[in-house]
Amino acid sequence: MVRSLFQNLSKRCVQGGMIRKERGFTLIELLVVIAIFTILTATLLLVRPSSDDQTQLRNAAEEIAQFIREAQVYGSGVRNPGVIDFSANYGVHISSDDRTTLILFVIQEGAGYQYSEAPAVAKNEISRLELPAGFRISDFCVGHGSSSQRCASSGTGSGGGPVCDAVPSVGNISSGQLREIDIIFKRPSLDALILAHRPGPCRRGDRASIELTYRGASVEIEVAETGLMQVRQ
Repeated sequence: MVRSLFQNLSKRCVQGGMIRKERGFTLIELLVVIAIFTILTATLLLVRPSSDDQTQLRNAAEEIAQFIREAQVYGSGVRNPGVIDFSANYGVHISSDDRTTLILFVIQEGAGYQYSEAPAVAKNEISRLELPAGFRISDFCVGHGSSSQRCASSGTGSGGGPVCDAVPSVGNISSGQLREIDIIFKRPSLDALILAHRPGPCRRGDRASIELTYRGASVEIEVAETGLMQVRQ
């Protein structure tokens, strides 16, 4: 019965002109849609790795800043619970010989402030920060004055003398001239003692910039003499 009703309805629709032929997509339209979809997919695949690289670079830079803050925390208190000892200075050492490693160290008071120059019996390596594969400290510099120039545009340092913590340098000193830098925190202050070492007498600056690169992108970690740190693109 139901079947006969549908058959009658179909006949009436055909007789009344109610049946219309629907137009489908042409081959050209389908090809255009597929091409657009392919272009959008390729664009997303190209943009995604770049975004991921920037995120990884930023995270690695924050890890370096946190590593330096660790030295600052040690320098403002005592490292071992229950031990009251304010005769040591903590710092982070960066060398042009190894641009994938940072060293957190401690030097006893009176033994100087240069990690590489201090006697072995008066210094101790606490820990190392090894950068992930592909990451590298491409540049580092020490500046003096109000200028906020990046490492790439640093000028030549001049002046100074043999006593690092007494005679500041004039201008900026880039890594092309530097052998290593030490960022030291003298107890009980949170301020940073920033020393630049190169052939000849070392120099003191009021800020240090560390440029980190990964897959062609770069970011800088800046440490001010006041102890403040920031990561900037």
